[in-house]
Amino acid sequence: MYSETKLHLIQATIGLIMEHGLEKLTINKVIKKAESSKGSFYYHFSNIDDLMKEAFLYSLSNSLVEFSYCKEQSFKENLNQFGHYLIKMSKKKSSEYAIMFLWISKCFQDVNYKKQFQA
Repeated sequence: MYSETKLHLIQATIGLIMEHGLEKLTINKVIKKAESSKGSFYYHFSNIDDLMKEAFLYSLSNSLVEFSYCKEQSFKENLNQFGHYLIKMSKKKSSEYAIMFLWISKCFQDVNYKKQFQA
């Protein structure tokens, strides 16, 4: 699904966000940490926001892959099970969950991202 270079850029982004937060993320920091180039960056992403979205989706897909909805249980039971799953997995895969929660928080705070979710 991801080329090696794209995956390195995404993983570097996750690492930088975990170390310094979303606001201090720059293209130059990402390409330096990923040991890549600006050309490679722009081949895979149009801008830093595009990269952050991809890092979020990568984290999301790696975080929730083990959870499954049980049709035999009520919505409340599934929601409760999901909450327990999130707590348990956030300890195991802390960086992926931190990225996921940071992104969700950013989407509620940033008008541009909020509009994308309302569409």
